[in-house]
Amino acid sequence: MRIGLWICCVMVLGILTQCDRQTEDRFIRTYRDILIIRELYPDTAVANPKVREILRQNGFTREEFRRVYIEMAKDPERFRRLIDSLRRYAHQYVRSMQDTAR
Repeated sequence: MRIGLWICCVMVLGILTQCDRQTEDRFIRTYRDILIIRELYPDTAVANPKVREILRQNGFTREEFRRVYIEMAKDPERFRRLIDSLRRYAHQYVRSMQDTAR
């Protein structure tokens, strides 16, 4: 009986961890794409509809995205490194697009 309960708890924990990881991966992909759009289109009137579309394509509402953002920011050092990395990636991506267009 105890072994069965233990196995069940481990399975549930594994599923929750996987869901959290999937949400985190989706957040990272979404935030990266939003940063790229913000670099490409400084005019918010142009960028905002594109950002809303990115959120929709990645299965986020604005509220859910904000909730995940706040949750991830609870580990400030890890979050800072992640955001810094995404910003560098977006900047380099846009720069390479501009170089290719020349």
